[in-house]
Amino acid sequence: MERNYFDRCDGEVEIISVKSGGNVIRENTIFQSQGSIVLRHGNGNLVSRNVILAGGKASTGGIRVINRDQIVRDNYIEANRGTDFTSAIAVMNGVPNSAINRYTQVENAVIERNTIIDPARILFGAGNDAERTAPPIKSRFADNLIAAQKDPFRSEGDVSGIALSGNVIDFASSTAGLTRRALKLTRAGNGLLYAAGVEAGAPRDLAPVTKAEVGPAWYPKTELASGFGTGRTHAVRPGGLARASAVAGAGDVLRLSPGAYAVSAPIRVSKPLTITGPATARITYSTPVLFQLAEGGSVRIEGTTISGNGAVVRSAPTSTIASYAVELVGTAFRNIDGDVIATTPATLADHVTIDRASFDTVSGTVVAAAAETTKLGHYPIERTVITDSRFAGVGRIADVARLGTDESTFGPSFTMTGSTVAGGGTPAITLSGVQSTTIARNGFDRTGGIEIAHSVGAPDTIITGNRFAGTPAPKIASLYRQGTPRVTLSDNIGIAQ
Repeated sequence: MERNYFDRCDGEVEIISVKSGGNVIRENTIFQSQGSIVLRHGNGNLVSRNVILAGGKASTGGIRVINRDQIVRDNYIEANRGTDFTSAIAVMNGVPNSAINRYTQVENAVIERNTIIDPARILFGAGNDAERTAPPIKSRFADNLIAAQKDPFRSEGDVSGIALSGNVIDFASSTAGLTRRALKLTRAGNGLLYAAGVEAGAPRDLAPVTKAEVGPAWYPKTELASGFGTGRTHAVRPGGLARASAVAGAGDVLRLSPGAYAVSAPIRVSKPLTITGPATARITYSTPVLFQLAEGGSVRIEGTTISGNGAVVRSAPTSTIASYAVELVGTAFRNIDGDVIATTPATLADHVTIDRASFDTVSGTVVAAAAETTKLGHYPIERTVITDSRFAGVGRIADVARLGTDESTFGPSFTMTGSTVAGGGTPAITLSGVQSTTIARNGFDRTGGIEIAHSVGAPDTIITGNRFAGTPAPKIASLYRQGTPRVTLSDNIGIAQ
């Protein structure tokens, strides 16, 4: 597998998943893609002269090593942000006498002459737990160049079986086998960074493959679809919302005038579309859904007032290729008999953002993201972010679920900050299988509590700086004996710490 271009390939922790022996992964470019090159099964593979340009994007990885006789040599990795299994270099712990579909112990791995610039983590003994107890043995990590703002090296177990030598770094570290030097990095003609006078690291003759070089000539190498607010702006008067939505182009903005907008049939959205207007632009609807997303559709709603029976936004009714987005900014939702955002199976939202919005008397759930009912690790929303919003008399703020124990995806993540909750159903927030949770600086007044169930991986849960009045303390449980959850429950007022 050589000279391919991976362009923002997100969704799976294994971008290239090697499950046999004697393969060569060479001279590929991986651009801003969440995940890693993973030597999952099989022995004697070579990963050489690949260029990973992560661009500081979340969950971007590098190369993960499992099994015997693997060689990772002459690769270039820059600005990856993955940790744990998606570290720039991750050498895993194995399972003693492993079944072929689990984790064979790392033995005789050679990781040498790689350049790693600005990594979040380099991890040895990754995945060490009650099952994966066999540490790497007879392996070496040599002549690599690592430049970072702080020490990225971590270990999760016995790493004495990895010999370090000849590695050059520019940060303080207590790890043996690393030589600290003041590095002057300059970008060469191939677009990569090199250190003057240093022999360690990737070779200078790397020629990263570009997107223009690959694929059939007739296939367009287009950028991502137009985002919100990138198209034309259309003035819309009462009575004209449905028609304006139908004729709008990708990225267009529909600016509503003050007045009443009565909608009697679902508005189909198949492109990124922004609906904006003052609070005196009042949308009412009497239909099962106000905005029905289709393939390619995303919606941003700003500043209006919405009331009605049924869901406000629902994802596509059948499987879609493209992910979508929903953004609710400064909008007032009043007397909604149903969910605000309703997800459906086999669709995925890249993000749901709620900012400075208010919700008064909502019978359903504001973010209903428990549509996936299989135990395959699927989930409907990658990132949910709620900031500075107000909820009063809401059935539930969020119901987010990822079921099962599959470890192959990153999310979902849930963040709620600076918001207030008064009254409403029980519990107020339900999260199951969420990998990253932050609930901070919110006020909960006489409402249902927070219920969190950890399941897969090593979830990170932070509940801090909140005020609870007449509200149960958060409940946090583990569904399976897998991974080690990191829980921070601190500085909350009104519950025992």
